[in-house]
Amino acid sequence: MNRKNLCQTIVLSSLLAISISAQQRDERLWKRAQELHRKAIVVDGHNDVTSFMVDQDYDLGTSSVGKYHTDIARMKAGGMTAQFFAVYVDRKYVKEGGSARRAMDMIDSVYRAAERHPNDIIMATSVADIRRADKQGKIAALMGIEGGHAIENSLSALRDFYRLGIRYMTLTHNNTNDWADACCDAAKHSGLSDFGKEVVREMNRLGMFVDISHVSDETMSDVLDASTAPTSGRR
Repeated sequence: MNRKNLCQTIVLSSLLAISISAQQRDERLWKRAQELHRKAIVVDGHNDVTSFMVDQDYDLGTSSVGKYHTDIARMKAGGMTAQFFAVYVDRKYVKEGGSARRAMDMIDSVYRAAERHPNDIIMATSVADIRRADKQGKIAALMGIEGGHAIENSLSALRDFYRLGIRYMTLTHNNTNDWADACCDAAKHSGLSDFGKEVVREMNRLGMFVDISHVSDETMSDVLDASTAPTSGRR
């Protein structure tokens, strides 16, 4: 989509929201917005349905109405091109010593979904993969880790997660870890530790997006100083 069409989409979406809120939907405007939406590559950057896929063996091929809010049929109906499945590692796994294992289980669940539904889902690690999925009418499955404690203080583990398809990592969840302070926990490092800065630099080298959602203000500042690539955030 070029800049002109993107601007048109934004304007039409805004007008559409106004018309819907007033319960006076302009059908011509709605049709135009739908046409632009269907032509665009639509990427959802974070979906926590992965937890249900692991803990409850939820299959994306079944209806999610009223419970999980995500299934193949609904993603396709919504015009979704690519989905980042969140590899969310709860802080409890730090105490149990299984943060990396939990991440591995979640990654496996995404691969299993693609294996179960090869006509609908393909694993993706690049823009080229997303474009290929779009051409084939399939959903590109990407992954991002939520909670840097998942690497268990190991750059080797970080690299292995990248090899498995992880393309972004949220440095913390709401808990401070051994190398980065979180927004909702006691600070231990005044931002990033020296190792935390190594993590950021290695993510830059690999081509893994640095996600600063949930981190403290000091951590955010340290990331911006240490990083030589774009970062993202959902705070």
